[in-house]
Amino acid sequence: MATQTDPQVYQGEEKIIVAIDLGTTHTAVSFAHAYPGTDVDVRMVTRWKGQPEAAGDSKVVPISSRYTGI
Repeated sequence: MATQTDPQVYQGEEKIIVAIDLGTTHTAVSFAHAYPGTDVDVRMVTRWKGQPEAAGDSKVVPISSRYTGI
């Protein structure tokens, strides 16, 4: 079984993969560019346009919370 510390060479078609964690209080996003013959490097969005300088806090409040007042 592969783990995050055991990179494997990707053999499929070229893809852009986006993962969105829609939490009840915060939302986070990660992405990867997978192309044949390389290790897939997953990256997390760590800063959003307009976000004040934050010490590693890259999560944002979901839009549903903004409208419902949660």
